[in-house]
Amino acid sequence: MVREDETEDGTLGTWDEERGEIRIAPGQDPFVKLTVVIREIMRAVETMMLQGAQIPKRIDHDYVEKGAYGIATLLVHLDMIDGVSVSDWRQFLKAQEGPSDE
Repeated sequence: MVREDETEDGTLGTWDEERGEIRIAPGQDPFVKLTVVIREIMRAVETMMLQGAQIPKRIDHDYVEKGAYGIATLLVHLDMIDGVSVSDWRQFLKAQEGPSDE
């Protein structure tokens, strides 16, 4: 389950182990929500692989972040996610650039 709720560590989203759900900070745009869900799924798989001794240590956080972003971008451009459009993706990119000097 995915729920909009404040995250304890102030991040955009996190896995709530106690409740068994992904929490996403309120007010995030659709592309951010999608990316957080993918990232947390990737982290859950990583945890299962660690517990099963299939990998020796955690995967670099930056690698997981970039992987989640890449998967989300691909899914949006393939028009496979209802409610998240290429326009949402562009808005996300614009927000990352910050204010322009115009």
